[in-house]
This record gives sequence, C-alpha cells and structure tokens, in this order.
Amino acid sequence: MPTQQANYTEQINDVSGGWIPTSVPITFLSADSPSFLVNVNYNVTGTFGVGMKMQLTHQSSVKNFIITQVTFTGTNTQINLYGGTDFTLNVTGAITNPAYSVVKSPFGFNTAPDKWTVETNDTTLRTQSTPSGSVWYNNGSIQIVAPIGKWMGEYDVPAQAQKDTSSAQIVSIYVTLSTANNTESNKKWTAVAFMVVPATTSQIQSFNTFHRENEIDVSSKTTFFLNEQTDQTNAAAIYFRGDLATIVVRLRCAYL
Repeated sequence: MPTQQANYTEQINDVSGGWIPTSVPITFLSADSPSFLVNVNYNVTGTFGVGMKMQLTHQSSVKNFIITQVTFTGTNTQINLYGGTDFTLNVTGAITNPAYSVVKSPFGFNTAPDKWTVETNDTTLRTQSTPSGSVWYNNGSIQIVAPIGKWMGEYDVPAQAQKDTSSAQIVSIYVTLSTANNTESNKKWTAVAFMVVPATTSQIQSFNTFHRENEIDVSSKTTFFLNEQTDQTNAAAIYFRGDLATIVVRLRCAYL
C-alpha cells in the first residue's frame, strides 16, 4: 500500500507556531499511562516519525505529546504517544484538530524537562541484613518503569556496607540498575566502592553516594530495578540510605 503523504502546499500556508495541521483521522486504541496508542487506518509512516511532537484536541482540551513509536501493520499505522506529566488520552471523546511538528519547541509545547520525566524517589533507610557475597538484592523494592521510547537515565544513591569482624580488611558495595531484581543486566549501570583498613579493626563501614548516567531505549514498557550487593562474605548488612539523602532514579525523554 502506498505511503499516505500530507498535502504540504496546503500545510505550509497553514503552519502556525511550528505546528503543521493534518487531516489524517486519528482514533484512540489503548492507554498504558503515561503512553497512549492511537491508530490511523492507512500508512502514514512517511509523515509521522519518532521524536516529533503531536498536538490534538480531546475532551475539549488541547493536548501535547511526543511520538515515541510508529508501527505499520497490515493496513494500519499505530502511533505511540508519550504524554509526560500533564496529558492523557482515553476512549471517551473524539480526537480532533491533529497537528504535528518537527521543531524543538513549537508554540504552546512546554519543553521543561521535568514535564517529560519519569522519576522515583525514596527517603527511607533500606537494610539487607547478612547478605550473601556477590548476590544482588533489590533492597527496598526500589524500581522505575520506563515507557516506550528513548530515555536519558540516571541515578543518585547513597549506599553503605558494614562488616563486624577483625578478620577481614575489606568491605565493598556495588549498586546497579537492572532489568531484573536479582541481576546486573548491564555493567554500564554499575558503580562500586571499597574500604580497606588494618586487620585489627573490629568494624568496617563503606559509605558513598553513587551516580550513573546512560541511555535507555525500550520498545515496550520495561521495569528497571535498583539493586545492590557486596562481593565480600560474612557482611553484617548493606544499606540504601535514603534517610540521609534522597535516592533518585530518573528517566528523561531523549526526544526533547
């Protein structure tokens, strides 16, 4: 089936504030907040692309989205729209007045990064007592859900490890963001710290604030888990110290 192209001669005359109006009929398919799936009943992959902005009217409100996925199957194009913190879609009410934009900041589109960010915060002391060596723990069940799309991810985590023995001179702590709650899925997400002291010391503690930044690209909604471990045996405990400084795991839309 040929790709449906917009009438650019007509559209260029109507461009307002960076938005290109389109007569393409868009219908709601499903919601997986903060992402929403809409449908066009022909091939519009030559018009709409990942990273574009889309503006539309729904339930008498003008709403803005970022296109994070475009898929053509059979006779339909499905478009995944990320609504950030402010915009949602549902089955109630028609979608009208659609327009799209290829510019960074079309009129009326708030590009403030916090509007297009998924974030998890934790302010609690999380304790894993007597951890086994080299075993990953999702201490406190801290996690974040990445919607479909490309994200700039980062974490800031105050973490601590403790050993109560004079026979060991090393205490270590590792932190990672992983696709499972008991693994290290990508070493790029792992940070590590060690403390080495004389053998006569009866207690050893290591405390650091860990930070990592990496790109995340997911084609389906994916949960990431904040895990920690020590590679030493006979550790007394490992901790996430949200009680001392807020634990932050953040995903910012890379298409801004």
